[in-house]
Amino acid sequence: MKKNFLTWLLFFIIGALAILGFAPFNLWFCTPFSFALLLCKIKNKKARQASGISFAWGLGFYLAGINWIFVPLNTFGQLPIVGSLALMGLLMSYLALYPALFAYGLSRFIPQKNTGIWIIAVPIIWFLTEGIRGSLLTGFPWLLLGYSQTDGPLHSLAPLIGVRGISFVLCLISAALAQILLTLRQPKLAWKPLLIVFLPFIISLLLENKLWTRLQPNRATSLALIQGNTPQEKKWIPSERWPIINQYSQLTAENWGKDLIIWPEAAIPAFEMQLPHYLTDLDNLGKKHHSAIITGILDIDLKTNAYFNDVIVLGKNNVPIYNKKEIPRYTKHHLVPFGEFIPLKPLFKRLANLFNLPYSSFSRGAYQQKNLVANNRYLAVATCYEIIFSQQVNANVNAQTDFILTLSNDSWFGHSIGPLQHMQIAQMRARELQKPLIRVTNSGVTATTNAWGDITEKLPQFKTDVLTKTLIPTAGSTPFNRFGYKPLWFITVLFSLYLLIPHGKKRK
Repeated sequence: MKKNFLTWLLFFIIGALAILGFAPFNLWFCTPFSFALLLCKIKNKKARQASGISFAWGLGFYLAGINWIFVPLNTFGQLPIVGSLALMGLLMSYLALYPALFAYGLSRFIPQKNTGIWIIAVPIIWFLTEGIRGSLLTGFPWLLLGYSQTDGPLHSLAPLIGVRGISFVLCLISAALAQILLTLRQPKLAWKPLLIVFLPFIISLLLENKLWTRLQPNRATSLALIQGNTPQEKKWIPSERWPIINQYSQLTAENWGKDLIIWPEAAIPAFEMQLPHYLTDLDNLGKKHHSAIITGILDIDLKTNAYFNDVIVLGKNNVPIYNKKEIPRYTKHHLVPFGEFIPLKPLFKRLANLFNLPYSSFSRGAYQQKNLVANNRYLAVATCYEIIFSQQVNANVNAQTDFILTLSNDSWFGHSIGPLQHMQIAQMRARELQKPLIRVTNSGVTATTNAWGDITEKLPQFKTDVLTKTLIPTAGSTPFNRFGYKPLWFITVLFSLYLLIPHGKKRK
């Protein structure tokens, strides 16, 4: 038992080190190397042993990477420290089940002594478990292994296979690396795995400057991104409403004439129905100065008592006058569990009440919505949490889309690494779809990327400021935009069929 505990502790630490591949550390090589060490240990282990070791690795990985969840629970949720730690522990334990499930499947169903089959099985089984994590209970696809390559040498593969495809390749590299480490004393057996390790890097290097979409310099767009830096604890105090609105109005007035002036998620601390006169005036000013104003705002349907987290366009929006029913609007689809809705309400509502966890009850918009049209530019919107769902963003981007727009409020996470990871995830969406990304937040990170997904400008966090930038949009689609993860599913199905077909004595 003592030996098992020491092994689990060691791989808890190795799992935690894997997080160094992600923002803000960006030591991209740490993630595949950590995963390779895990694979070395679980190869030829019984399924139960392999699952226990992988659970410990996953616990270290997620605890090191998502400990920022403590901040909204304790600081803004006003939970006691014990309650916050308990909920955080539950979440990390749940997430660690996926590496354990991966190890169980790898050890239970894959022949360990068939090196080729084992190496191919590693990325396929990880692809399946990563997919389950990204969809079960509305999904939580944070810290997918592929994000460690956002600024790493494999990022050029993103327009081809997306972030989960990069995870697939990274697992393939890790499996080959593990096999090399296991056969160091037999160099003749190591050359094929060595080829697997280097080939993806060579392919990515050859694709480094490849642009699958087309630049449109004739549609160059001037931007003013307003970072209000409103303290979260003051935002919804009634007496603070107009000081906050006046601050945004003043910063906007200093940037009239820009094509797009953009405010963060729920920048206006009121329901849309409460401010018809103000919104009408702002709409008129935008039209007068040939600017479109995009802002996040909450809305309510009094007939159904349904709440919505919306993004609306005022000013130059192809609507003659402000009309709540006609202006371009995006309604958030992927809501934050517990923050904006309760999943499996009969079960988890009791849990929320037990921990005195505050929650809201918002209604969803459609999964796929029209691009927002603002000053004749087409923007695919993802509000806050939604940007982590690559397939949803992909479904809302088309050949006509000029920009990806994501509005957020990461003030909930304070000075933790959460906002930096969130920015890294958003940057990957730009790399996958090769559409310039515009990200506007309350307290940072507010930034823009170019068509290749490289960050071009960003504001310092926790500072009231305006980012002004001219971006060149793109037209057309990347292979990932057209095909998504279908090629990876095709490989997975073929491999599964191969395993099911008897192969005579050799198979035995």
